Amino acid sequence: GESQLQVLETHCGDARAAAGLLPSPNVASYTAVDFSEGMMAVAKANLGAEAKTVVADSTKLPFSDGSFDRYICNLGLCCTADLSASLTEACRVLTPGGIAAMSMRIEGGDGDTSMKLINDTLKPFGMGPGPDREGVQIGKDLVALRTRVHDAGFASAVAWRTCATLPIHDVPTFMQCVLQAFVASMLAR
Repeated sequence: GESQLQVLETHCGDARAAAGLLPSPNVASYTAVDFSEGMMAVAKANLGAEAKTVVADSTKLPFSDGSFDRYICNLGLCCTADLSASLTEACRVLTPGGIAAMSMRIEGGDGDTSMKLINDTLKPFGMGPGPDREGVQIGKDLVALRTRVHDAGFASAVAWRTCATLPIHDVPTFMQCVLQAFVASMLAR
């Protein structure tokens, strides 16, 4: 079987996805990181003893070089103020031969309808649009994205555009999603 892996997830938010996957027979340790103390409190409650939780910025990770076999960042790179620094840190904390899996939201791209719907719904309540960060734009140019990943120190990069939609099919589900996003944004402040 596969060896036991040391896994790091940055921008984990409430860590709901990890909580649903852990424990895993191939994971020796799972470390969840987010820059928001509020989100990390929720992540810690969701993960319990299954993972270590750390409040940290993905541009300055508090881990030694080569500490992890896997690096995960699901829709988090659109939140970083310095994409290059986050990518460089991801590469730094990986062991030689380690693998990173990252996804990012593409502002206004195909499939960005759920974020538009949420932003349009929250606007009357005083929630303005998020900052125009490079991480929500660079996915429109896959050559530039691959170059940025290589420049950060990764030996290879596979990048493609795909569309994932939230499973929102009715108003109550949408309102629950909006409420959760609003509460999370308030906790992050």
